Amino acid sequence: MLLFRPQAWPMVIASLSLMFSQACQNDSSDDPASPTVIEGKSCDLFGLKDGESKTVEGFSAETVKFGDTCESVALSKTVSCSDGVIEQSSSEPLFLGCNAELPKACDNGMAHGESKTFPGFSAEFVDFGSSCSAVEGIQTLTCENGVLTSANPELEFSSCTVAEPMACESEGLAHGQSLSIERYSSATVAYDQKCSDVMQEEIRTCDNGNIVVSGADLTVYTEMKCDVTPARTCDTEGLAHGAHKDVDVFSASTVPYDKTCDTVKSVSRRTCVDGDIVYSGADLSIFDEGQCTPEEAKRCVAENLDHNASDTVPVFSAETVAFDESCSDVESKVTRTCVNGDIVRSGADEDIFKHAKCKQAEALACEAYNLAHDETADRDVFREQASGLKASCDDLKKTASLTCFNGQIQGEGIEDYPFSKCSAYRSQVWVFQEDKAWTPWQDDYEPLALDSDLVTEDARACLESAQAQLESALADEDMKALIETVLAAQGTERIIALVSDVKRYSSNSWFEGKYIDRDPYFWHWNQDKKVPSLAMSRFDRGAWVWESSLTRGVCKHPSIPEMKRYLEYAAKRLSIANSQ
Repeated sequence: MLLFRPQAWPMVIASLSLMFSQACQNDSSDDPASPTVIEGKSCDLFGLKDGESKTVEGFSAETVKFGDTCESVALSKTVSCSDGVIEQSSSEPLFLGCNAELPKACDNGMAHGESKTFPGFSAEFVDFGSSCSAVEGIQTLTCENGVLTSANPELEFSSCTVAEPMACESEGLAHGQSLSIERYSSATVAYDQKCSDVMQEEIRTCDNGNIVVSGADLTVYTEMKCDVTPARTCDTEGLAHGAHKDVDVFSASTVPYDKTCDTVKSVSRRTCVDGDIVYSGADLSIFDEGQCTPEEAKRCVAENLDHNASDTVPVFSAETVAFDESCSDVESKVTRTCVNGDIVRSGADEDIFKHAKCKQAEALACEAYNLAHDETADRDVFREQASGLKASCDDLKKTASLTCFNGQIQGEGIEDYPFSKCSAYRSQVWVFQEDKAWTPWQDDYEPLALDSDLVTEDARACLESAQAQLESALADEDMKALIETVLAAQGTERIIALVSDVKRYSSNSWFEGKYIDRDPYFWHWNQDKKVPSLAMSRFDRGAWVWESSLTRGVCKHPSIPEMKRYLEYAAKRLSIANSQ
């Protein structure tokens, strides 16, 4: 409804014409404006006589609008009197008076100049959900001469109405109504689940013609329906889902003859769960056999006894007895019982009677002297195994009557002549080996036997040369006299021909690619033992050493002058020792 619309005011103009009555009228005249002149009459209105004229001040309108002035319609016109008739110089009317109109009131009852303030709205209707306050303002109207003017022309409505909410016709829902739809994250679920486990509700709500979706996440819950998958059967075991059967299982496929399979048996329950077998009961990492069979008891093959059979046999505390003893002296009896292939003994003490057989030993011969058991004959015997500084093997020999008794030599004086043979000189070879820490000794600290694989042909040849050189030195006349002096002073007569064989050293960085050289010497060790030691004073015992060296294939021998100097020194030391 319009509150204010400008209206046009009607203009009322009251014309006061200076009409002159026509004294006569030409009926045949076509111009009604043509006056009829009556001669001789005066025009009293303007005080004019017939034929006179004058300028008359007047107005073109009898009234002017409110706000205008009469001066705006002021008019000067010349009038003349013709026989009592006023003639004008123009046809426009002339009013002798003028008045300004009074201001008009407005149609809504407001007086001119009156103003009113009240709420106004820029829209007559707003959408649902919106508020009329958003289009509301303060309207000020002013009445000016019947016309209403507005300070806020945009607020042209006196009232505002919020539109009714729209329905969601495609869903058949009125505004505010909701529809619930079941949504599923999977089209199927396992036999042991429910579709409700994967369901959420989608809520569709009508909001002023628009559907608002809430509830289920439609990127996840994409399915409109869901079915439960039926459980599978276990065809290989012939079981329906949920059914079970018990099966005997064993921790061993066999048991000893004296046990039953029940001792290693357990029960495994097999349950069908959706096509898969679930095992319970027995621990199948232990009970992993499907069958079990008791073993048969074993025979004692070596003794030719069946299981549980027994016999009695002789046993002996020694495998052999001396030639002059009987096996019956070391015999006992044992009962043997076969138990599953094993012999169980009873009777004789096993720790003593360990042997199944016994034999009488033959009497031993004395092979070193070429005598049979219980044989007596004359044989050469020697005081030393080898010749010394002075004495030859002939000097060390005597003939004695010897008797052999079971490998043992018996005879008068044999204690002083204990050797059956005598060699030119005692001989040794020392092989200095890298893996023996550069000592010539073996693990048991025994010197190498001359037939050892470590004694090379070069070493054997060097030893033969050493023995020849020693023999030549001992034949020297001056040497013989010196030796007599040493022996007279109670010096030892024993002498050894020694070869030291030095190999290349290669593992130690300091010795890399080098040899350890050992020069030839004539020296003395103080006693015969596994590791002889150097002696510079006790020349009355031990042995003299003629040491030749074999280095890089070159065999070198001690010098005779060196040997003489050493023996001279020894003679002096012995003389001093004897005088104290």
